Amino acid sequence: MTTKATVRQSDVSRIVAGAIKGGLPVGSFSVEIGDGFIRLLPIAPGAPVTSPAEDGWDEALSKWRRSV
Repeated sequence: MTTKATVRQSDVSRIVAGAIKGGLPVGSFSVEIGDGFIRLLPIAPGAPVTSPAEDGWDEALSKWRRSV
């Protein structure tokens, strides 16, 4: 039996800090969290990033919080 991985804010903070320390400029990547995985995705400089309200993440985040 497998359990769902728990992603914590400290995990995300550590990954972002590591990416910046590794040389990625601030604003050159996007963080995606889903299915227990954290992904850093490159974005084009100056590209608009959708807000959670625009892409449905508010509802998804609420469901995730209730499930944990």
